[in-house]
Formats: sequence, C-alpha cells, structure tokens
Amino acid sequence: MKKEGYTPKHPVILMPGYITTQLELWEGHQCANSYFRTNIFGGFDMFNKVLGNRKCWLNHIQLNREDTDRIDPEGVRVRNSEGARSADYFVPGFYVWAVIINDLGNLGYDVNNMYVASYDWRLSFAQLQKRDAYFNRLKSKIEFFMEVHSEKVVIVSHSMGSQLYLYFQQWMIHQYPNGEGDAWLDKHVASFVNIAGPLLGVPKALSAVLSGEMKDTAMMGSSLRYLFDKFITRDERTNLFRSWGSVRELLPKGSNNLWGEPFVHYQDQKINMEDMVNFFDNVTDDHFTTLIHRDHRYGVQSDFDELSNAKRPASYFSNPMMVQLPKTPNLKIFCLYGFGIETELGYQYMDNDEVDSLTKLKMDVRNVTKVLQQGDGDGSVPLVSLGHMCANVWQEKRHNPHGVPVITREYPHNPVPLFEDLRGGYNTSDHVDILSNADMIRDVLYVVTGHSDKVHRRIMSSIETYNLK
Repeated sequence: MKKEGYTPKHPVILMPGYITTQLELWEGHQCANSYFRTNIFGGFDMFNKVLGNRKCWLNHIQLNREDTDRIDPEGVRVRNSEGARSADYFVPGFYVWAVIINDLGNLGYDVNNMYVASYDWRLSFAQLQKRDAYFNRLKSKIEFFMEVHSEKVVIVSHSMGSQLYLYFQQWMIHQYPNGEGDAWLDKHVASFVNIAGPLLGVPKALSAVLSGEMKDTAMMGSSLRYLFDKFITRDERTNLFRSWGSVRELLPKGSNNLWGEPFVHYQDQKINMEDMVNFFDNVTDDHFTTLIHRDHRYGVQSDFDELSNAKRPASYFSNPMMVQLPKTPNLKIFCLYGFGIETELGYQYMDNDEVDSLTKLKMDVRNVTKVLQQGDGDGSVPLVSLGHMCANVWQEKRHNPHGVPVITREYPHNPVPLFEDLRGGYNTSDHVDILSNADMIRDVLYVVTGHSDKVHRRIMSSIETYNLK
C-alpha cells in the first residue's frame, strides 16, 4: 500500500487477546530459581519448564485461589512481557501479531507511532487495574501519542483485547463523570478496530471452569485423552482455569432467546444462559462463585433510565448488553471477523466418579457425536458473540443513543489446502489466523492511514437474523 501512496496518519495501539502475550517470572519459589525474567508462558522456554517440572510451572502460572482479594500467590510474581516481541509470535514460527506488525512497519510505522499494549491476560479486567494500573497507563500512552503526533489514536484489538478496550471506555466514563470521560474518548480516539472480539463471551469458557475441558479434549481418542489426563489432570486444569479472572470475563452474556440452545445437557437438566450462574453455585467452588457474584454481570439491562453509564458499578463494564456506548459521535467502531467454521456452543455432561475430585462433572464422551453442539463462528467464537452487538444492537438507539458509527465487515473462511499452508493461507478467517487475512489487514491499514471511508459494511452470514430474537 505504500507504493499506492498510503502513509501513516494515526498512531496505533495494538491490544492482544487471550493467551497471546508472553508472561515472564519476576519472583518465584525455590523450584523456579533459574527462571528469573524468562518466559513462563510463550516461546520454547515455556515448554522446557512444563516438561522439566510440571507442578512447579502450574504453581507459578496459576493465580491465587485462597483469598478473593489477593491476586498473586504468596511469593510469586508473574508479569507480562513488553513491546512488539511480547505478542508477535507465540513460539518461533507460530505468528500471532507478526504479520500485521510487519505490514504496519512496511507502511512506515515503528516504535515511535505504534505501541503494543500488552497485559497479563490471566487477570480479570478489574484486577488488571488494581494490580497493574493498566488503564491509567493506557490512558497516558494515548495522551502521549496525541500530544507528539497531533493526531487521534486508532485502537486495533483482537479477541479478548476488544472486550478489554470496551471495559476501558466504561472505566473512563466512571472515573471522569459529567461527560468528561466521553469527551476525552471523543477527543483522543479516532477509531476502535475490533478484530474477532468475543463481545458476548464463549461457551468454551464455561466448559473450562466446569471440568477443564473443551472441544479439543472431547474430540481426542480415548488413548490420547488418557495420556493427556495423566500429564495434566482434569482437576489441575479446572483449578487453573478457575483461578484466572480472564475466564470469568469470557463467559457467555445475554439471554436464553439470544443464545438459543442450552450450553449444558446434564442428566435431565438443560442449562441455558440465564441458568448459568446458579448452576455454578451447585457444581463449582466457593472461591469461584464468590468472585462471579461480586465482580460480574452476565444478563441484559432492561431499563437504561435507571442508571447512567457513569453510575453503573464496575461489574457491568465488560458486558456490552448492560451498558451504552459512550457519547463519542466522532469515534468510529469497526467490527471485523470471520465466519463459516463449526464452533462449539454446548456440551453433554455426566457425573465425575473420581473420589475427592474438585471437578464434580466431566464431559460425556461415550458418544463423540453427541458430546458437542456446534454452530457457525470462527472456530473459537460463535457468530452471535462476534457480530450481534455490532451488526444489530449498536445499530439501535437503546444501546447507542449518541449514534456512534459502527461498521461490521465479515470475512468468509476460504483456507488453502493444508499441504500448502497449515495455517490456511491469506484468506483464512479462523479466530487467530484471521490476523494474517490479507483483505482484513488491508482494511485495518485503510483505517490507520486515514481512509476509513473505504471500509464498508459487509454482511454475508446470518447474523442479522439474531436481531429478531
């Protein structure tokens, strides 16, 4: 695009998604004495630690499970890495943000006008602010870029990073009431580019906290599943997922009508969206359910006249069905995501017969064809979570009273054969691999170069039918 005359206009802040930022150890137990400032998550360093001392690795990657007000375990400090290298590759050869960063670099971006806002993706959004002052630092970086470049910033986020930015907007409104937060956002941010954001959560987060399982484990053969469970047990996986506040952020949000089919079939019970939290009370543990009830809301707000955005409690911030978009008529929102891939929506469960197990349930894998319910999506996030807010809800005044422009653009999944490219090539729309989708990247570059008018609404899936529910 540089040859076509496109040049950088807006400073860019990239916000990575779930498990796509490398984490390093700053303090640990005796078993981790040699790990100081090496990667405990991401890169080949991680595999060496997992294979060398699995229990030591688990004790350091897990968050506190004893005290609901404490985040880090006693004597452990794991923090996110910084800079472009923190999120370009998961391991060498397996790109995450590398393709987009490379294309931005070719266009003329570098560390002076591009910033990767890495974070510890294990934490809930409230925990990120409490422990790391993440939103204060993000606000300062945005202000710095605008002061230096005299241009508004473009936020480009992927996956859970999109939820995190929406939380930041609500945090700004709450921290700076009487319209000051709205005015700041309108003044400093030109566009929010949401790539494959699970704005209404993912059912696989529910299965992770119920039993440490998801589609990938359910579809294993019995022999491979046995070996996997011996290496890292179901209880260890469940305990890990329940310790991570981010998994609570990723739980589904909305209503029964919106999601349709139950998430869980267990004995004669069908657990729908509105049954989810009460079901957790019966089948998880007190530490987890205390945090669920204290810090999160998963339903739909029925009356926005009751509370202004500035007066809503922080537990509402990460649920877009319970807040309104801010008063930022000059800030454009772009929702870019893929579709056309079978994506998990629900699970068949049975009692776990293991004695003294933390996990009361396990997936019923006796019939592999029935253990999963699947539907359209990007392979990780269902279509309703990817597109309903953007294509439907934010097009209406109830959730978007100030008319913030929201452009939804879908990308069909057209991968090349595996023997040509294991990741699907430059037309894939898989949840992670869309970060190399050539058409999507071109649209991102249009926005950051000040040509956002070239990115138009394109709906090719059935997402608009959800507006009838």
